[in-house]
Formats: sequence, structure tokens, C-alpha cells
Amino acid sequence: MRADDGYVSIHVGNLVDDDRFRVKTADGEVEARTAHFVVATERGRLARVAVSAGSVEVRWGHESPVFLSAGQMWTPVRTAEVIVEKPPVIVEQPVVVEQPPIAKPARHVAKPKAPERAPEKAVEPPPPTVMPRPGEADFRAGVAALRAGDATGATRSFTAACAAALHDALGEDACFWVGAAAKRAGQTAVARDALARFLQRFPKSARAGEAAALLGWILLDANDLDGAEKLFDRAKADRVPDVRDSAQRGLTAIERKR
Repeated sequence: MRADDGYVSIHVGNLVDDDRFRVKTADGEVEARTAHFVVATERGRLARVAVSAGSVEVRWGHESPVFLSAGQMWTPVRTAEVIVEKPPVIVEQPVVVEQPPIAKPARHVAKPKAPERAPEKAVEPPPPTVMPRPGEADFRAGVAALRAGDATGATRSFTAACAAALHDALGEDACFWVGAAAKRAGQTAVARDALARFLQRFPKSARAGEAAALLGWILLDANDLDGAEKLFDRAKADRVPDVRDSAQRGLTAIERKR
């Protein structure tokens, strides 16, 4: 669905196989399989995503994907940071009623006064614990390795994340990055197999065009012009301008080789 202005509460469940539900805006998208969440938009742009059940993936601008679980909220103001919201703790103050002094009766011994009990302090509940999803730690390690220039290490981490979260939105992104990182690391055979598997498993993925363009260049370098042409034709209609430009450059290179 497309969201432009306002907010919408969404409940997604009972999807089958590789089906996904996506909320798209001008600057990003929110994807879920089983979740209850709220998306707020302003003038066609993502303003807030809050999850009350299940999990979602937020893709915004050029930032790395953000994965939210129940009790988490995302806003672009914080640079795609995940904020765990805790409900406010209400501490009730004990009410102390002062008693007027009681006069002692004449010729009688005053009874000892019972010791006053100290008011019990309200115990603040512990903050909610958000358990990482399968493959999430490996995926974050892969992103960190890529940013550090370690494409080989990133390939290993993304491979582990892809296997652990294959049937989740996280697994879809991880499987893509196996091929992208391997290509950057110069592991051509690994990249070729990973990208081909990705396109077979996730033909409707938002990253399918990008994967097709990357695989097209690998086949072009191997002089498989027909195979590369099919992939570039697929990628040239992608929604991302850089992917379309890459596909067009690939088609031009094929014409020159022929």
C-alpha cells in the first residue's frame, strides 16, 4: 500500500510462502510478514513506525535496514536509530495523616505506642528486554564489516544471517548482501551463485533489480552476453535510479562487444 500523509494502524498475519506486505512512501518502505504496527507519514515521507506485535523492517533513504520488534519505535529524526520505549512508572506517595496529641489520663500509665511501619517504596519494573531475531547479530556484523572495508568478513556474516533467517524479511536482505559483499571481495563464483539463488528465491524483492544488475555485470565479464542482457533488461525498470543507470551502462557495453 502507498502512504502519503497521516497515520495508519496495520495488522498483518497469515501470509504464506514468501509473501510480504509493504507500506511505501516517497523516501522508504516498511515491510512485514506477521505484525501489528503503526506508520505515520508527513507529505509522503516516513515520520514514525511503532510496532506493538511481531516485527517489521524499515528501509529509509540510504541508511541500512532497521529491524523493529514489539515495543520498539523508529523515527528519522534520530538517524534511523531504534528507540525502546518504556511506559512511565507511576510512584504513589504514601499519605501520612497526622493525629492530634492524646492527653494522658490522670493516675494512669500511658500504653506504649506501637512502632510505625515505614511506607513501602514502589518497585520500578525492569525495562523490557528485546530479544534479537535469528540472524540479526550476524547481519549487523556484516554491515559493520562492510563499513570497515572487510568485504570478505562481511560475506561470511551475511551468509550466516541468510541461513538463520531465510524465511524472514531479514533473511531476504542478508541473502542479497551475500552476493553484493562477495562481488566486492572479488569472490566471483560465490557472488554469482548467491545472486542467482536470491533472484530465484525472492523474484518480487525490492532488491531484485539491484541483484539482477550485479549479476549482469558478472556474466558480462564472463562474456555471457545473452545472459547478461536478460538481467540488464530486468534491472532497467527498477525504481532506484542508480540501478537503472547501471543496467543501461551494461546494455551499452553489450552492444559494443557485439
